[in-house]
Amino acid sequence: MIMEQKPYILGVDDEPGNREILREALEEDFEIACVADGESCLATVRDRVPDLILLDVRMAPMDGLEVCRQLRDDFELPYIPVIFVSALGSVEERMAGYQAGGDDYLVKPFALDELVAKIRLMLEYRKQVYKLQQASNEARTVALTALTSASEMGEVLRFLQDSLRCNDHRSLADQVFSTLENLGLDGMLRLESEGTPTFYNRTSIVHPLGKSVLGHCGTDQRVTTFGKSAIFSSGAAMLFIRALPIEDEDAYGRLKDILAMLIVGVEARLGELQKSLNLIKREQTLAALLQSIEKTTAEIVASQAKVRTKIVKRFSQMIKEMEKAIDDTIGAGLTLEQEDCLMTIITSAEKDTIALISEEVDLERRLKQIAQGVR
Repeated sequence: MIMEQKPYILGVDDEPGNREILREALEEDFEIACVADGESCLATVRDRVPDLILLDVRMAPMDGLEVCRQLRDDFELPYIPVIFVSALGSVEERMAGYQAGGDDYLVKPFALDELVAKIRLMLEYRKQVYKLQQASNEARTVALTALTSASEMGEVLRFLQDSLRCNDHRSLADQVFSTLENLGLDGMLRLESEGTPTFYNRTSIVHPLGKSVLGHCGTDQRVTTFGKSAIFSSGAAMLFIRALPIEDEDAYGRLKDILAMLIVGVEARLGELQKSLNLIKREQTLAALLQSIEKTTAEIVASQAKVRTKIVKRFSQMIKEMEKAIDDTIGAGLTLEQEDCLMTIITSAEKDTIALISEEVDLERRLKQIAQGVR
């Protein structure tokens, strides 16, 4: 069976007889130690903090009031209940003890039962104060953690908002590094576009080993840790963090969650950015094709005009040739040679016309090729 530890009481009195009375009265229920002056009290407290101090008021060279003031001014010490013990019990004396930071006042001579009762009451008071301090500290810690977490989450939300203004991969990477700086972190970023990875650092210099790590790390795991370092992956985006605060478990857990959300946001914006870049490229291609169509159309129009002119000219020539041939044979029937001559003229004109039409067929083929390129 574990014995409960007795409360540790420190008695301070310059009279040896009073110190002996305190020892005899309290040693059964408490662990009691006594010193003869204020300086010894302060030294003893710094060596071992008591649960309560019984402090005589009238002592030399430092009285009990000054001892209590120094105890209260020492912020490295926890709160120690102080019961003043004095032969003087006027209102003024009690008020002086209160103003010095005392918790209770006992006037000599006193009954030992009264002393024990005040000590027990004050020790219970100390427990309650300690519990309140703990609750207050826990509440403060929770509040600070909540504020910190909200601040860290705010950085991710700010990134998501600011990333909408990023028009290329470099500006997106710069926005990531700005967010990391606000989180007190540093790292390297890998962005993959159309199967080609590009590595980014806060500066233009990319660390070779960090690049090698990101280049060989798979994307099947969302978070991969290596001691203080970690890699966060999401699709075509990968973030390498050099040092996380693993000594602070709460901060470490929060930042891992925050960075996992951050890289998802990076990957989402990267996808939208790639769509925009592809759209711009397609628009540029279409613009070039339209210029080509306009140029080809102008060529076709000009060519058709030339073809029509050639056809008209060729048929005019054929008619003249036929008229001449007819004139040469007026008054006589056509011989076989004359008929062959006329057929030769007509056949030649037909071939020339077919050749001219073939030129238009070739232009039509070119238009079809351009249309396929647009689609």
